[in-house]
Amino acid sequence: MLAFSRAESATPFMTLLAVFAILLGRRAGQRSFVVGMAIAGRSRLELEGMIGFFINVLPLRIELAGAPSFLDLLGRVREIALAAQSHQDLPLEKLVEELRTERQADGAPLFQVTFGIQNAPREDARLSGLEIRPFPLSYETVRFPLTVWVLQTDDELALQWTFNTDFFDASTIVRLHEQFEGLLGSALANPRAEIDELELVDASEREQRRRSRQLREASRHQRLMISKPKGLRVVQPNE
Repeated sequence: MLAFSRAESATPFMTLLAVFAILLGRRAGQRSFVVGMAIAGRSRLELEGMIGFFINVLPLRIELAGAPSFLDLLGRVREIALAAQSHQDLPLEKLVEELRTERQADGAPLFQVTFGIQNAPREDARLSGLEIRPFPLSYETVRFPLTVWVLQTDDELALQWTFNTDFFDASTIVRLHEQFEGLLGSALANPRAEIDELELVDASEREQRRRSRQLREASRHQRLMISKPKGLRVVQPNE
């Protein structure tokens, strides 16, 4: 995936966001929607070494209409992501305030799903007399119904799904993750295919479905053999 992204002049984030957009479109049955893009918010050099939470979230409207290929969609995503990054210092709260005043008097949210990447290199912190090590955090509340983080370390990628249990359950998230992996593999194998032709399932599930079809066909054939005997014999009264 990393080599594919480089060859297409895209970042891994852009490639994965394009795949995520296809998944959202399939699950929601929509061809146009807005996804929040989480961004570091450290565009100025003096902020790079400062401790604090600067992450901002920018809205990206993604269009799936027009039967684009995956490469076409990747081009769209690259364009809108770069355009959004040029406005990364605009606080989301300010944008929401302006849009609510102009067009969203009902207070409807701009988006309910966010997608971001964490690719800052991890360095061992050293302080005299102290041992410092990272540890995972648990979430009691979430800001959005669904947030997906791409965790990139060296040449490895992982997805972290954070969700509101009022909207999703754990089994649904597991299924979404599996479908994401299936779509990613299909897109990388057939980048010129139309996005509607890309498969949600991975190779193991395709094999499972093939076996299920074979079992159904065998069962159907057996029922036909039982309900349709090979022939009829006329029996005479004196036989």
